[in-house]
Amino acid sequence: MVDWPVPWQPVEGPSDGVLRQVEYLLLMAVLGGAGRIPHGARRALAGSMARLARRVDRRRSTAARVFLRQALGQDLGGRDLEDRVIQAWRHFFEVILEVQAFERRVPMDRIEEHFDVHWTDEAREVRDSPKGALIVAGHIGNWEGLPRILPRIGFGPLYGIGKPPKSRPLSREIQRSRERYGIRLLPRRGAIASIGKILASGSNVVLLLDQRARVKPVLAPFLGRPARCDRTAGIILRRFDVPALMCSCIRTADPLHYRVGFHGILRPADLKGHDRGKSGEGVAEMAATWVNREVEQQIQAWPEQYFWLHDRYRDTPVDPPPAGPSNGGAETH
Repeated sequence: MVDWPVPWQPVEGPSDGVLRQVEYLLLMAVLGGAGRIPHGARRALAGSMARLARRVDRRRSTAARVFLRQALGQDLGGRDLEDRVIQAWRHFFEVILEVQAFERRVPMDRIEEHFDVHWTDEAREVRDSPKGALIVAGHIGNWEGLPRILPRIGFGPLYGIGKPPKSRPLSREIQRSRERYGIRLLPRRGAIASIGKILASGSNVVLLLDQRARVKPVLAPFLGRPARCDRTAGIILRRFDVPALMCSCIRTADPLHYRVGFHGILRPADLKGHDRGKSGEGVAEMAATWVNREVEQQIQAWPEQYFWLHDRYRDTPVDPPPAGPSNGGAETH
């Protein structure tokens, strides 16, 4: 029996009604069918969906082109660029279809057989500490695999904070699916107060922190260009005196098998000297810079498994920002 320090809360979208119910049932029927087909057929389906999406969703395809050229070089273009945009879409659809296949094909008592975990001394230290920790990841590999394995290798009780889709029936399904594997979701509103209770109890929080922040962002360099970044990591480390541990879940050549890696750790002591006033702006910038640097290293290793479809640079300057806070002693691997 898991001793959850914060009670269960619904994390639901605002839109409900008959139309949303019909949409949800149709979507689940399609995904359920896709999850039952063989691996090769799923890949072929993801490829067909990718080519269609590149043409239909021009906004995200354009964002991917900008993002890819920023990361891989401004001379990237033509067929090579378009192939990478299609691959970005293919990876996105493969993640969605793999979630369905995993739930239907992998029994609960055999989940650990599908993850090859590469430990570091720092990761074991965080796992074995009586204090809680912030587990950080980016949208690389199959990020949906992390909630399935982290609670089983010593990082439970585990909470996540998510923005639900607008569809209430779909948001309920997502919450049920994730909590089935041992991660409890929290709504964003009031999350910081809940996080304090979670960490104080020795439990952990996992967050994906590599997308554009809309509320009170901080600017930090990402792949050589300023990006609006989430300040949550800095707030949590500064307020609750816990470390942040970076991890990833990378797809391997074997279907429905993944490599879980731990890449770096940021400790509260690393933030000393960066605190500028009560707002903690310098701490937020330093923590965001650390997150970006760790995600960049993963992108360089597995560019074909990154979520390039996000408009990472909207409303940010093209020129790089002035030299920000240094690493401050944070370890990277």
